[in-house]
Amino acid sequence: MFRVLGKVVNHVVCEMFKHQDIAWDGLRDYIVSQSKTKFQRAVYIFQCLTTPLEDDEFVIHVMENLLPEIRIRLNPPRDLLVDNSCWVLAFTGAFCATIHLREFPSQAESVKEIANKMIDSVRELVEIGIEVGLVRRAFRDLENIVKNLNKWNGTGS
Repeated sequence: MFRVLGKVVNHVVCEMFKHQDIAWDGLRDYIVSQSKTKFQRAVYIFQCLTTPLEDDEFVIHVMENLLPEIRIRLNPPRDLLVDNSCWVLAFTGAFCATIHLREFPSQAESVKEIANKMIDSVRELVEIGIEVGLVRRAFRDLENIVKNLNKWNGTGS
């Protein structure tokens, strides 16, 4: 059900930016307010936004609240017996953050920091051999995100 909601939210955001040239402040406020208490929901909705988010107030405000939580949750899980979907969402959310932040030259250092944190996190997971399947799952999810981004940009099928 939440996946369907993510798709609907993306389409509404697309139409608002495309036809009305306005940001959806309620969505921004939802992501910001949920970033700590319901991180998985907030980051999932954020990663569904495959349309270019050209409103710097929207992006920067969301990133100021979501990125600290993403950084914390990118620390590799140490236990195989727990639900590691939070790490996967943090990883994909970090990727999406870099995609949206790259449009803002003032955020270049944040993009670099996020990318390095992602690389370090994957490296650590692979080195300790905790769960290569977790990394594979994250990359499969990234593949789907990239496909959706390519559809939006008109470079994919």
